Amino acid sequence: MAGLTRVPAPGSPFDRRSAAFGGLLVVAIIALAIEPWGSTRTPAEPTPSPYRAPSAIPTSRAVGPAPALRTYRPEAFGPAPADAEWAIRTPDQVTAVPSVALDDPVDIASGPVVDLGLADDLDVVVISGPAGAGLDAIRLWRFDDLGQPERQDLARLAPPWPNAPAWTVALRSPGAPAGRVASWQPGLYRLDLLVEPAGRIRMVMLSVRGDAERPGPVALEPSDREPNGDAAFHAALLRRLPSAANLWTVGTILTGWARPPASGTCRVAQLWQADGPEQGCWPVPIGPTSALGVNLPAGEQVATIELAQVDPLPGPLDLRTRIGIDGHPGVAAIETPADGLADGIYRMTVAMVGGAVSHWYVEVGPDGRQAAEINAFVTSAQR
Repeated sequence: MAGLTRVPAPGSPFDRRSAAFGGLLVVAIIALAIEPWGSTRTPAEPTPSPYRAPSAIPTSRAVGPAPALRTYRPEAFGPAPADAEWAIRTPDQVTAVPSVALDDPVDIASGPVVDLGLADDLDVVVISGPAGAGLDAIRLWRFDDLGQPERQDLARLAPPWPNAPAWTVALRSPGAPAGRVASWQPGLYRLDLLVEPAGRIRMVMLSVRGDAERPGPVALEPSDREPNGDAAFHAALLRRLPSAANLWTVGTILTGWARPPASGTCRVAQLWQADGPEQGCWPVPIGPTSALGVNLPAGEQVATIELAQVDPLPGPLDLRTRIGIDGHPGVAAIETPADGLADGIYRMTVAMVGGAVSHWYVEVGPDGRQAAEINAFVTSAQR
C-alpha cells in the first residue's frame, strides 16, 4: 500500500492472528521495546506513557453493563412504503425527513429532531428514500451528558422490503448471533448520511427517551474540557521512533506510522469514502491517546502544530503543543485533554518554517480502539 508503510517491529507468531481480528487496518506498532537511538539494549519492561499513567486513558468508552440483545423483526415494519420521500422508520412510527433531499451544495444540512420513542421499545431503524437514491455511508453518534460525541458501532441489516430503496441499521453487539442487535441507550443522537449520487452529507438528529426515572438528555450542554497541563513530557520515549515513522501517537503504548500528508484539505465526504491507506484522505484510526504529533526528517523545521475536529462537531481545539522536542526541529506534539479525544475525525495541521503546510487526518472511534487493544496484545506477546 503506497499510502501507509509499515514500520518494522520484531516478528511475532501472533502477527497472523492480529491481522485476522476483524481485518484491521494496516498500522505499524512502534513497540515500547524498540531500542532508543544509540542504544543496543531492549528494555525488559514497557516504558510508561510520558504524559500520564496509562490507567488514566480508558481503552473503551463503554460504561455500565453490556446492553441487552434484541431480535430484528423485518415483518414489524409492515408493507413497503408507497411514497418516494425520505423518512426515518421504526415499527411504531414514520417520520418524514425532507432535509435529506435538499439540493444544497454544502456537505451537511440540519434536519428535524426525530423522536424514536422509548429506548425499551427500540431495536432497528429503517431509512427509506426515493428510487435511484443511495446511501454510501451511514454514521451514528450519541452525545453524552456533557455534549461529547461517541461514534456508535452500526450493523447494516437487510431491509424489510427487498425491492424498495431502504437501509436498515442497528447497534452492533460483537459476538451476537445473526439477527440479534444491541439495545439503544436514552439520549440525543445524530445520524449522518452520505447521499448518492449527489455525494452530499445530510444530518438528522434523533432523540431516544428513557423511562421516568432515567430521562435522556434533550439538549447539548457546553463542556469546557481543559488540556492536561500537568502532564510531564519525556523526550526519551520519542527517541524510540524510527526515522520512517513521521506520524505518532502515545497512549498505553507508543505507535507510529509512515504516512504521507494529505494532498490539501479533505471534505468530510472524501474522508468517509476513503476505505484504505492508499487513498490520500484516509484518516488513520487511533486508539486512546494522550498525545500525538509528527517526527519529520532532518532539515524540516516545524513552526506550528494544531488540531481541529472536522466531524461530527467541526472546530479548532485549544490544546497544549510542544515544538522542537529534544532538540529536533521536526519533532512536535499535541497533548490531548485529560479524558482523551472525543470520537470523531481530526485534522492535524503542521506549518513549516518557510511557509509549507501539511495535513494529516486521524479518527477516534471503534476501529481505532479495537486496533489499539490488538496492538497492545501483540506488543506484550513480543516480549
